[in-house]
Amino acid sequence: MRAHFSGLTSARAMDMLADAQARGLPVTADVAMYQLLLCDEDLSDFSSILHVLPPLRSSHDRRALRAAVQSGVIQAIASHHRPHEQEATRMPFAAAASGISSVEVLLPLALTLVADGLLELPALLKRLTLGPASALDLPAGRLQVGDSADITLFDPATASLIGEHWLSRGRNCPFFGQGVPGAVTHTLCQGRLVYQNNT
Repeated sequence: MRAHFSGLTSARAMDMLADAQARGLPVTADVAMYQLLLCDEDLSDFSSILHVLPPLRSSHDRRALRAAVQSGVIQAIASHHRPHEQEATRMPFAAAASGISSVEVLLPLALTLVADGLLELPALLKRLTLGPASALDLPAGRLQVGDSADITLFDPATASLIGEHWLSRGRNCPFFGQGVPGAVTHTLCQGRLVYQNNT
């Protein structure tokens, strides 16, 4: 029997996961991209836009998550996309709707892991594609004859600004205005062009 753990956030969980894998148990896990970048120190003003569940952990936990992604203990990086209307986040921290609108920023934010030297680009792309597909035993994440043509094309040499061409109705994203490496140019879903150069 296989087990997949979604949204792990603590160093202790990373130790337990690595131990289970070392013992040969068929366990996999994913982590939300924002958990690799943010920690509880970013909550100094308790902005409701940072209200996520599980909550942001310590910088020690964040380092453990990043190390687990680097080593392959965590096979998948996910967006954990939870968009909300602005009214849902204009409340005190504890009362605000939890989650971050993050599907649009998954790849640009993930490319910062390459810029930081945490992962090589092929390893990062595996964590975003084949890793999640394999963990969930889905026939996806590959470019082979007969596979579904779900493809994102991007220019790694062009920087972009998060929020400059925002499409989601959910604007609960703490990364607005942040410069990131890489710019998505085209997206295909089952072989059909659904996005091209900000349209």
